Amino acid sequence: MALQSGRPVLVVPDDYISEGLANHVLVAWDGKRASARALSDAMTVLEDAPKKVSILTVGDVLHEMPTGTDIVTHLERHGIQAEHILRPKAGRKIAEIIETTASEIGAQLIVMGAYEHSKFSQDLFGGVTHHVIRTAKVPVFMSH
Repeated sequence: MALQSGRPVLVVPDDYISEGLANHVLVAWDGKRASARALSDAMTVLEDAPKKVSILTVGDVLHEMPTGTDIVTHLERHGIQAEHILRPKAGRKIAEIIETTASEIGAQLIVMGAYEHSKFSQDLFGGVTHHVIRTAKVPVFMSH
């Protein structure tokens, strides 16, 4: 659905129970098109509900980003208080780092880009999107 709909998708784990909207959101941010699209699609949710937004970057992916593209500053301009969490990859899978960080900080929603690599590649070799939607303990808001 994430690939074909052209709209964001919310994947909710079967056993997930919530009394309301998430008040702590984790945004998986690599600066690529899919994560930018997911963040943009989630802005109404982020501006309205959360009391805290954490931006997670895994590894050194932002060193190539142009000056002035700081995502925390962007969110603050929209009235969203955010913190940036940088985690080293250190031989671990990115999906595992996303899920572990979400659990550690108590995030109740993960926002992320979907299928930055081809669906065929994801199906054949696995990938971040495939892993997160199958194993996340909290809802995942994603866009392609």
